[in-house]
Amino acid sequence: MKKITGIVLYLCIAALTAASAQAGVTYDVGVLWQPRGDDDVQVYLHASNVAYPVPRDRVEGIFRNIPHPERDYPVLAFIAHHARVDIRSVWSYRLEGHAWFK
Repeated sequence: MKKITGIVLYLCIAALTAASAQAGVTYDVGVLWQPRGDDDVQVYLHASNVAYPVPRDRVEGIFRNIPHPERDYPVLAFIAHHARVDIRSVWSYRLEGHAWFK
């Protein structure tokens, strides 16, 4: 469990660092499966999707509506994967104004 927490923390820090450099950039859902190797955020999103796989048909409907996919998608995928729930349910919960943590 400590190892998973460490990996997630590392990925979050990497995403926030990369995201600050990429502010305002939008991504197509395709980056989750075929990232551009020279774009750290795309590679990060792809790595998140490999670590916590979500079927494409479940992601397509919500990915374009995520304002900051580099921040939110890895958390969505992690929660959906470990809770064994549909990622759309997790996103709906987030849209209701709930924070990822208190």
